[in-house]
Amino acid sequence: MPEGLNRPTAGDVMQARENARIAGLQRLEELTSQSAKLTVKPEFLVEFGSPSEKILQAANTVKADAIILGLHRSAHIDTKSHLPWATAYEVVCGAGCSVLTVRN
Repeated sequence: MPEGLNRPTAGDVMQARENARIAGLQRLEELTSQSAKLTVKPEFLVEFGSPSEKILQAANTVKADAIILGLHRSAHIDTKSHLPWATAYEVVCGAGCSVLTVRN
């Protein structure tokens, strides 16, 4: 490690994750506040880990009636392991409820 730079501590990493989680929650709330009035108040959750696993765990925990996924078209077709439809496919196959995908 270059001189003068400190290696991040576990506390630094945990604080960075918490800051990212809070920023993610704020972003989700901003996005829904700009939408039409919702008849049901959404619940927001920001987790770290495998996207499909975390989505399915959260849906199971809250006994979700539906999962809605936003998809973006990728210009990088050669990066198959990171394609959004790979996550969507895993969620659709593993979900115990309806899954709606929306592409912008």
